[in-house]
Amino acid sequence: MWFGAYNGLIKFDGYAFTSFRYDPYNKNTLPLNDVTSLCEDSNRSIWMTGNKGLCKYNTQTEKFTFYDQNKIAPTPANGNCLAVDKNGRVWIGTNTGVYFYESFSDKFVNLNSLIGNDSLIGQNVICLMISRENMLWIGTSNGINIFDPARKKLTRFLPPAKAHESLGREVICMLQDHENNIWISLWNKGLFRYNAQTKVAKVFRHSNANFNSLGSDAVNALIEDSRHRIWAGTYTGGVSIYRHETEDFQTFHADGSDKYSLTSDEVKYLYEDRSGVLWIATAGGGLNNCYISEKKFSLFQNYDKAYASHFPLGMYKDRKGRIFMTTFGVGVQEFSAVSESFKGYKIAMRNNAITGFNFCYGMECDSDGIYWVVSFDEGLLMLDRATGKLLPVHSTFNNKDTTLHNQCNSIVEDNDKKLWIGTEHGLKYYDLRTKQFLSFENFHRDTNHLSTDNIAGLHFDSDGILWVTGTNGITMLNTTSGVIKIFSHDDQNANSICNNITHCFYDDGQGIIWIGTQGGLSRFEKKTESFVSFTTRDGLPDNSIIGIVADDDCNLWLTTNRGLCRFTPCIGRSPQSICRNYDINDGLPGDEFNFNACVKGDDGRLYFGCNVGLLAFRPGELKDNTYIPPVVITGINISNRSFDSGDSINIITSPVDEIDHLKLSYRQNDISFVFAALSYVHPEKNRFAYMLEGYDKNWIFTDAAKRLANYTNLDAGSYTFKVKASNNDNMWNEVPAVITFTIAPPFWNTWWFKALLVALVVVALYAVYRYRVQQVIKLQTIRNNIASDLHDDIGSTLNSISVLSEVAKLQAGKSLPALDEIGESSRKIVDAMSDIVWTINPENDDFEKIVSRMRSFAYQVLKGKNIQFNFLIEGDISGISMPMEVRKNFYLIFKEATTNVVKYSQASHIRFLISRNESLVYMLIRDNGVGFNRDKLDAGNGLKNMQRRAKEINAILIIETATEEGTSIELKLKI
Repeated sequence: MWFGAYNGLIKFDGYAFTSFRYDPYNKNTLPLNDVTSLCEDSNRSIWMTGNKGLCKYNTQTEKFTFYDQNKIAPTPANGNCLAVDKNGRVWIGTNTGVYFYESFSDKFVNLNSLIGNDSLIGQNVICLMISRENMLWIGTSNGINIFDPARKKLTRFLPPAKAHESLGREVICMLQDHENNIWISLWNKGLFRYNAQTKVAKVFRHSNANFNSLGSDAVNALIEDSRHRIWAGTYTGGVSIYRHETEDFQTFHADGSDKYSLTSDEVKYLYEDRSGVLWIATAGGGLNNCYISEKKFSLFQNYDKAYASHFPLGMYKDRKGRIFMTTFGVGVQEFSAVSESFKGYKIAMRNNAITGFNFCYGMECDSDGIYWVVSFDEGLLMLDRATGKLLPVHSTFNNKDTTLHNQCNSIVEDNDKKLWIGTEHGLKYYDLRTKQFLSFENFHRDTNHLSTDNIAGLHFDSDGILWVTGTNGITMLNTTSGVIKIFSHDDQNANSICNNITHCFYDDGQGIIWIGTQGGLSRFEKKTESFVSFTTRDGLPDNSIIGIVADDDCNLWLTTNRGLCRFTPCIGRSPQSICRNYDINDGLPGDEFNFNACVKGDDGRLYFGCNVGLLAFRPGELKDNTYIPPVVITGINISNRSFDSGDSINIITSPVDEIDHLKLSYRQNDISFVFAALSYVHPEKNRFAYMLEGYDKNWIFTDAAKRLANYTNLDAGSYTFKVKASNNDNMWNEVPAVITFTIAPPFWNTWWFKALLVALVVVALYAVYRYRVQQVIKLQTIRNNIASDLHDDIGSTLNSISVLSEVAKLQAGKSLPALDEIGESSRKIVDAMSDIVWTINPENDDFEKIVSRMRSFAYQVLKGKNIQFNFLIEGDISGISMPMEVRKNFYLIFKEATTNVVKYSQASHIRFLISRNESLVYMLIRDNGVGFNRDKLDAGNGLKNMQRRAKEINAILIIETATEEGTSIELKLKI
C-alpha cells in the first residue's frame, strides 16, 4: 500500500510503515515534501503530484525521477490529480489544463495540442476519471469535459436533467459504478447521479431532518467497492454508504467514546485494496481502515425503565424450544426467535413490590412442566408464565434456618423428581414430591464427599449420573446408588483432567463428556475414564473455557474471555482437531462471554450471552475471507545489518521483493529474512510458514508478531529460502516467495586451495624423499671411500709392518720375542681392519654376502684345528638387507662364538644353522666340546662382548652349556 501525505510518500506492508521524504544530501530522494495525488502505471511505477511538480518512483530500481513544473507546462502548473488509461498513458490534471506523459520521448504533451479548435470548459482541472469505455472525464472548476483518445475528440458533459445546472459547476470528484451510473460531487451541493442510457438523474443532499440522508453536501471522495456499495467521504459529515434498496445513506461519524469509530469527520480520500479493506484518509484524524465482514452476527438487546437486560448470566432452552435468559438485574427474559423480541419475568415480593436484585443464574423446567429458577438473593423461585411472575418458593431472605445458601449457581432435575441445586456452600436438593429442602449430607452419609463445596455447574446425563463442576476437579454422583467418583488434575498423569477449576459440561450422547476448565478443554471418555486435553497450543484462543454448545455439524462452540472458538474434534482420518477463532475483529460485539450462557435453537441458530446482550448466528452463514494474500520478503539482514538496493557494497542490487539470488562470502553466514502477507484484513491474524532448504527439515510456522526467520553460522553452500502465508481466516497461499543464496567457502575450503595444498604436500614429500635418497647415496659414497682408504692405505701399511718383522727375524738369524709380538699384533690388526672394511662397504649389506663371509671364516679357522662342521641354511634369506651396525654386530657375535669354540671347547664337531621365519633371523652355533661352568659364564671378555653386541641390535642371545656336555649359542634377531 502506498499513501501520499503532506510529509512525503509512505509505503505500508501491513505491519510497518516506510517513509520517503526529501533529503537535500541524497540525490536519490523524494523531491516533493507533500504528495497530493497518486497512481500506478503499467510498469508498476508510482506517479505522484505535489506543489513543486511531478515525480515518478521506479519500484524496480527504487529510484526517483523528478519533473519540475516547467517541464510539464509552458507556465508553472500545480498538479492536482492523476489518472492512467487502458493504454498505459499517465494523465495529469493541473491548474493550467491537462497533460499526458509519453514514455518513448520522456516528454509531456498538452491535451490542447490534440483537440484542435476545441477547448476545455475550464483550465483548472480538479479531478480525472477513466471510464469503462476508456474515455477521459475531466472535472474542472467550471464543469466536465469528456475526451475520446481514439477519435481525439473533446465534448462537454451536459445531461438533460435540469437539476444538474442548478447545482453548480465546480466538480470535486466523479465515479462510474457497475450499472454505468455517473456519480458527480459538486462543491457543497451534494451528489448528482446520472445514467446516460436511461436518462435518469437524481440528486442527493444532506438534510438535518433526515437521519438517512447524505452525511454532508461537501463530498471529497467517491468509490464503489467490490460488493458494489457506493462510499462517499464528506468534508464534515464522516463517511456515507449508499443503500440501493431504499436509495438513502447510512452514515458513520467520529465518536470519541467509541474506539472503533472514525477518528475525524473530515474525510479526504477513499480507497479499497485487493483484499476488500476500505482505507479512509482523514484530515486531522490520520488513516482509518474498515472491513465489512461477511460474518452475520446478530445482537439483541432489551432495555426497560430501570435496568438494562443486556447482561445475561445464563441461558436455558426448554423442551418446546423456547429460549430463556437469566440476567443480572431484570430477572428472566424469554426470547422469541420469530419476532426477535423479549418478554420479561421479575421476582415479585409478597407486598407486590419488585425486589431490587433480580439476579437470576440457573433455570430448569421439570418433568411436570414447571419452571424453576435459582437466584442470588431469593433462593429457589417458580416461574408462572401465565401471570408473568417469579414466585419465591424457598427464600433465604425470610428463612434464617434454611439449608439453601443465598448464592445459587445452577439447577437440574434427576430421574427421581429431585431438583439438585449447586451453591457456593455445597450441593442441595429439593424433593418435588415432599416439597422439602435437604442438604447433600442427608442424601449421602458415608465417608465419600464432593470434590468441592463451591459448585459452578450441574449436568444430569442419560445414565443417571449427576456431574458436578467446581474448584477442585469434577464429581460423578450416581443419584440412585450414591456412588461417587472424583477426578482431579495430576501432574504425573497425562491422562488426567487438565485443570481442577471446572466451569461447564457438554454431553455428546455418544459416551463422550467435554469439560471446560480454567486450563483448557478436556475430553472424557466414559468407557475408559480417561481424559485428553486441548489448550492454546492446539489453537484455542484462551485456556479458560466457560461455555460449550454443539452445532448441527458436531462442531463444538467454546466461549472464552478472548472470543469464540469453533472446535472441530478429530474425526476419522483427520490427524488433529481444528480451531477457528472469532473475536471483535470478526464482527463479534465483544470478546467476553458469560459462564454457561449458550444454547442451540431448534432452527440451528446458536445463542450466546455476552456482556452487551444476546448474540445469535447461524454457523453456516459465517463466511470466511477467501482472499489469498500475496506473500513477499520485505527485508534482509546480513550479520545483523539491514541491506537494501542502495547499500554501498552492492550485496543487494534490486528491491528485496524482486531478488532471485544472492551471493555471499563466508563471513556473511548470519542471515535473516523479514516477510509479510499483503492482506490487510486483520493482518495481525495472518499466519506464516517458512523453510530454508538445505537446513530446515520441515516448515516452521509462526504468526504475524514473529515475521522473522533467522539463521546463524551457516555452512558454505547453496540454500533456498521459502515463505508462504495465510490470511486472517487461515486461507493459505501455497505459492511461496523464494530467495536462493550461495555462501562461498573460505579460501582454505575451496577445491583449488585443497588441490594446491595436496600438491604442496606431494612436492614436500618428494623433496624429503629425494633428500633422503641423496643422503643415502652420499653415505654410501663415504662408506665406499672409507673402505677403500682403509684397505688401500692402512691395510697395506699393516701388511708391510708384518712383512718387515718377518724379514728382521730372518736377518737376525734367530727368533726375537719383540718381533714375534709385532708380527702377531700386525696380523690381528689386519684381520680386524678387514672386518671393518667389509662392514663399512655398502656392497656387503645383503644378508647372503654376510652368510657367505661367515661360512668362509668358519672354514679357515676350523680347518687348521681339524674340527668338522656343518653350515646349514633354512628358509629364504634372499632380499634381507641389514643396516651397517646390525650387520657388523651380527657378524662379530658369530666370529666371537666360533673363535671361542676353536680356543676353548676341545670340540671335534660344530653345527651352524641360519634360518629365517617371517620377520625373525635365527642363528645357532652348537659344539660337542667340554663346555664350561655356568657360574663362570660372564667371566670372559668375549662372552661380555657378545652380550653387549646383542643388546645393541635388540637381539636375544641365549647361551646354554654344561661341563662335558658342549655349548649352544642362539641368537634371535628381528628384521
